[in-house]
This record gives sequence, structure tokens and C-alpha cells, in this order.
Amino acid sequence: MSSRVYNFSKRITSPYLNTYPPILQNRIRKPKFRGQLTKVDSAESQLGLLQAGNGEGTLYLLIDPQTSIAKKARFLSYGKLSSILIFDAFCEHIKDKAIETYDRVDYKLLQQLLLENIDATELPFPQIDFETLDDLLKKLRANLPKMQVSAPIQNQVGAYKRKAKEDMNERDLNWLPLSAPQKIAQIEMIISKLVPERTSYLAEDLELYNVERDLNVMIRFNEKITPQHRALIIQYLSEACQAELHPEIIVSEVSS
Repeated sequence: MSSRVYNFSKRITSPYLNTYPPILQNRIRKPKFRGQLTKVDSAESQLGLLQAGNGEGTLYLLIDPQTSIAKKARFLSYGKLSSILIFDAFCEHIKDKAIETYDRVDYKLLQQLLLENIDATELPFPQIDFETLDDLLKKLRANLPKMQVSAPIQNQVGAYKRKAKEDMNERDLNWLPLSAPQKIAQIEMIISKLVPERTSYLAEDLELYNVERDLNVMIRFNEKITPQHRALIIQYLSEACQAELHPEIIVSEVSS
């Protein structure tokens, strides 16, 4: 099944980041569940797609149509540090739960998930506003009766189907089975090193937008990067990803 990413976030350089404990700073930089789910994921998994968004971000769920259990959860946030934390915690908590019986957001439990391994009894900062999740949960539940499972696409021309494990070579085995967060982390490491070393730009001048069907890496440039430089950066990233991760990776610019 393909993995969506990721507006995921531009690299976090906000001065407010340092107001969070180091463990939470790391979770803000590398959320466990950031990503996007689409109709392609629904078709490939034969699960229903639910999504709901507001000014803070968007939640995506893949739901078992027979049980209403959330089998996969992802989110995109729009840059607010606290939103990254609460959406990530929500996705962690909702997984494997029946959404039709999940009628309220358990703030205390989400807080406990975030405070795990932190020497504190409550979050030491006022920015965490869990109530933004209530609106999104209501939208998700309201959309449940209308949820549809996209038609299977395995036999359609051009449809993607991951190789069977027994057919994978060593490079395949080192990349294809990785989870979406693992793929994201490795690609972002390449971006963070390559861009400042080989160009006059900073890593945060572009963002990893999506990883489609294991091998299609989609990036988005901000306006600082001139059009004539973008093709060269794509070439550099393609060569690095192919050399370090998988020889069939293709890097492209996402359409505006």
C-alpha cells in the first residue's frame, strides 16, 4: 500500500520549539503518524477513507467497513507546533479503535501519551489545545455513514502492486518494507545534508511533500528557489536517493 506524505512539515526552525521538552521537540520534528491517505490507499487496502480538516490541519483514517475500526491514521498539520503534537497523539490513540464508538477525545490519555518518558505530571506549556480535535472527530463520525471503499485497482493498467517478498532483491528488502515514517526519515536526512552542501539554499527551502507507491518522492519548493535551479536540485536528490536508498526512486516536483 502506498504511503502519503507529508506537508508535512517543513523543517521546524521556530524559536518556540525550544519551549518544549527535548522529547517533544523530537516528536515535533519527526512525528510518528504524519502523512496523507488517499483513494489509492483505500483501493489498495479495500478500507474506507475518512478525512476531516480545519484551520489546524487534516486527519486521515482508513476504516474497516465491517467493524468501523481505524486500521491506519495519518495527519497533515499547517505549521503550528502544538497541532503536530496533538494530531500525532490522536493518530496513535485512534488506531485499532472503532470510530463509531469513539464519541469523545480523551484529553488525559493523549496528554499521557505525550508525557511518556517526561518527568512531569502535566504539560508544562499552555500552547497544547486538545479541543481542536473535537471538531475534527465530529466531522469524521458524521462522514462515516457516507464512507465508500474505492474500487480495487490491482488489475488496472498502470496500477502499482508491490513485489512479493520472495521476488525482492537485497535493495528491495532494505527499502520497500519500511514503514512510511522510516522512509520519510531517510529521505529527509538526505535532503538536510545534500541541499546545503551542493547548493546555495537551505534544506528548509524545500519540503518533502509525498512518497507515493514506495518509489515516487515528491517535493515542493518555496519561492526562494528559482525555477532554473529546481531541475538541478531534483537531479541531485534523485541521484542521492537512488544511490543510498533504492535505484528506482524517482524525485519530482509536486504540482502547485
